[in-house]
Amino acid sequence: MKTLTDGYSPINLPKAFTTYLEQNYYSKITELSTLEVIINDPDFLNAPLKHVALFSDHGISHGQDIANKIIRVLHQINGLLIPQRDATRLEFMTGYGVVLAYLHDIGLKNYTAFGRAVHPEFAAQLVFTQEFDSLIDLLWQQNSGSIAWNLLNLSTRGLLSQSPQVVLRELLSLSLCHSKSKVPIETLNNLPKLRQTMQTAIGTELHYLYYLQQVTAAEKQLKLAEKTQGYEGLRWYGVINQAKAEVQAFTAGKSPEELLNQEVQRYYPNFEDSFAWLTSPHPEVQAFTQDVIDALRALRCADAFRERGATFKTSAGYEVFINRDNAHAVYALRSRDRSSLFCLEGKDAISAGEANMTGADLDREGNLRVSFACGSFSNPEAQQWAIHSAAVVINDIQADVIESFRRSDLPPDLPTPKRLERQMKILVEDTADNVNFAERVCEELCHLNPTLCDRIQPVVSLQGANLNEVKRYLSGVQPDWNLDKQQALLDRIAKTGHKVDAIDPEQAFAEVRLVQVEVGEVLIEQGSASCFVYIPFAEGLRVLCPSFSQAVPPWIQVGDVEVIRASIRHQRVVAEQNLSLLMIPREVYLRYWYHPYTVQEFTAFCTNQAMQHALQPRKSLSLLADQILQETTWR
Repeated sequence: MKTLTDGYSPINLPKAFTTYLEQNYYSKITELSTLEVIINDPDFLNAPLKHVALFSDHGISHGQDIANKIIRVLHQINGLLIPQRDATRLEFMTGYGVVLAYLHDIGLKNYTAFGRAVHPEFAAQLVFTQEFDSLIDLLWQQNSGSIAWNLLNLSTRGLLSQSPQVVLRELLSLSLCHSKSKVPIETLNNLPKLRQTMQTAIGTELHYLYYLQQVTAAEKQLKLAEKTQGYEGLRWYGVINQAKAEVQAFTAGKSPEELLNQEVQRYYPNFEDSFAWLTSPHPEVQAFTQDVIDALRALRCADAFRERGATFKTSAGYEVFINRDNAHAVYALRSRDRSSLFCLEGKDAISAGEANMTGADLDREGNLRVSFACGSFSNPEAQQWAIHSAAVVINDIQADVIESFRRSDLPPDLPTPKRLERQMKILVEDTADNVNFAERVCEELCHLNPTLCDRIQPVVSLQGANLNEVKRYLSGVQPDWNLDKQQALLDRIAKTGHKVDAIDPEQAFAEVRLVQVEVGEVLIEQGSASCFVYIPFAEGLRVLCPSFSQAVPPWIQVGDVEVIRASIRHQRVVAEQNLSLLMIPREVYLRYWYHPYTVQEFTAFCTNQAMQHALQPRKSLSLLADQILQETTWR
């Protein structure tokens, strides 16, 4: 059994299932991406940057990569962006999502224009072939992800019109829904329309389906061109006529039966009854269907979080990086024996944006947070291209992530999620080399997609920070304090000697987090980058050095000196008990918190005995931390 885990409960799939898909499909994608193959591929030579071989990795590790991500995403969004499910329902959704993760891109084995265009439908149809019979048996017999148990439960109660094994195939064919072009969110939210879409996708001969889609795609481009291009858009009439001619040429001499997918017919006495469970009137089946739909939302989201940036490799393992001179993407194409290396560079917005991106994920509040490696380039033209490319790739990702959680209504049997799609924000991190990069990317994204203007904002960079500290920050709570409470906290912090008079609370608390640490947890690791300042609300921290060990008093700043000096951490700080802290990112601290005393201020402070007065604790403030924590909702 293969175990998938990413810090959550593992999901077991039959090894024969995952191995079959990896060896017969994903490994073939890797082979077709090698330098020795693509140099003889006319489609590649015609448009290399648009070829699947140079896309982010869809090779042998892709299935497991997305499977691991969907486990994490489902646990992140449960109750936050989708209605809360109990452990049993979440187990089914996770198991089902993992199976879809392995299936969704197997059609990219066919690298032709036809194969790339219909790869979602290819996977959807494959599960109805005899080739897939043994894999269906494996999933059923081993009850992978509790899918079989759920279907059998509905079937024995007479709630399914098809056999549960046929419904299992229908469930797997919904991997088609990972494609937002084939299944727009409006279709995913409209179950009768989704049912019709699936019937067309699996019931139509694949080549015929391809030609029909070319007509539909050209007609959509014509409507768009008529609005934006004027007379220049008239060229699409010729494209439409050509596409229609190809449909006629393909159907010439063929009977209606020959235009159907004959493989799928063996499962249905009447194909019109397929996918009946999607529109079932039974409440139990409707609840099951909602679990399926929300698992598909998670699949779309997880697929958008595929590896990019420093980990960005193509299916053949070629590294992809950004050129700091012109902001173009560079592909390091190596031969199989690694005796040859060709650096291929080209101007493509998606490629450049992905090569520069270092991360895309959901934060604790359900916002999309993205980061980039480089914000400074050698000339204004390169700078603008990098900004544009970053905006283009963010726009593409958000269409899979944020749009996936847009819904027409909420399931009546489930609680409302804590965050609705319209409340999700896009947070763009500053880069270490250009603190204005994120702001300019946000402006460009607003220009590209004005509907996003209200949800875009630049935020501080987490680049270079210790990974555990980044996770701690992203899992922290954004404080929701009024001005009086913010000022009371600053007053209490002032008792440690920190100058607070010049601090603007609105700016100072904008991107801080309330975090919790447990006994034994390492707050700061010696030798790590100094990217955060901590303020503990109680005793319980200890500084450990080779020469001494010292307890940290409450309210005193921890890590501030290294942040100010821009040096690495020289001390190790561990928690000796569970406690809560304020966590301040480096840029926020240096901009809004760090206000040293001048010589005159300090001497005046000492001579008028203000220091002695300041060091006297006030009981009214000693209960402040307890009050804050009691009023904080930790998710």
